[in-house]
Amino acid sequence: MSPLTMRGLKLLGILLLAALQLAWDLPAAYRTLATPAEEGALLDYVVIAVNGRMKKVSRGAELDFVRGDILKVINVSLKDPTRKINLVQIDGFKKADGSVEAREQLIDTSYDLIQKDDAVDPDGAVYALLTRTRGIVHGAVFLRRTEPTLGYIDVLINGKTRVMREGEGLHVKKSDHFKIVKFVTNIRENKDITFTVLPILEAKTKTHIALQNYQIVFRRKNRIFAKIPLTVENL
Repeated sequence: MSPLTMRGLKLLGILLLAALQLAWDLPAAYRTLATPAEEGALLDYVVIAVNGRMKKVSRGAELDFVRGDILKVINVSLKDPTRKINLVQIDGFKKADGSVEAREQLIDTSYDLIQKDDAVDPDGAVYALLTRTRGIVHGAVFLRRTEPTLGYIDVLINGKTRVMREGEGLHVKKSDHFKIVKFVTNIRENKDITFTVLPILEAKTKTHIALQNYQIVFRRKNRIFAKIPLTVENL
């Protein structure tokens, strides 16, 4: 086999490898860019801090995060680590000055990576982190957003524990002593989670005089993600 044929097969192999390791299509603006002619110019991995915890993500793989997490791109490496990358961009993130370089930036996913139009999937939950140098795209990793969810809460009512889940209602008497002693979410260490008891404003009737309706509201930062109805019996 001639050296030219061997070189062509090697290049085809690199192109196929780059294509197979993408879980999603690249955004339209990147589809016209060239792929690297040498394996050393392919993206190897990206290191991303999620709330300060380092995660290594290989080319084409996904990283899960929960809305409200803080992301930071710590390191981006090509197969040949001596080569440099000109731009690391996440569709859905821009700095205050309008620039799009994502490295070493604190990305608050309460506000960034939430727009459906910036996502690569139909559900609007997966965002591409793309690496490029001029007209060449080295590769991508993908960031998948999940929403905060409440698993359950433990409520201590007059010394007895009751397990409750979202959608279930809590009914107590005014003379009862109750306290939320534990809650479980899909957020590591329940970071940035708060809860408050809020009254439901309703027109006064005989029923409302006997019963007062509240909600136990769970928030992550600025966003409500779970509610548990609470009814207090006045009699």
